[in-house]
Amino acid sequence: MKDAIRDDHSIVSSETGLIAIEQPTLQGKVYPLETLKEIYEVAKKNGVMVHMDGARLFNAASYLKC
Repeated sequence: MKDAIRDDHSIVSSETGLIAIEQPTLQGKVYPLETLKEIYEVAKKNGVMVHMDGARLFNAASYLKC
C-alpha cells in the first residue's frame, strides 16, 4: 500500500496530500476495519491526512457491526 503514496516531487505528478475514503463506496463495497487501519497507518507514517465521507458511514458501521 505504500506505493499509493506519491512523494517523487515530479513535474508531471503531485505528491499525495490526502486520502479520501467513501464508506461504503458508491458501488456498495464496505472496507473491512483491518483495511481501514492499514490505510490510516500508511497515511500517518507518510504525513498524509485521511478523510472519510460520513454521508453513509452509519450504514457501513451497521454492516461491520461496530
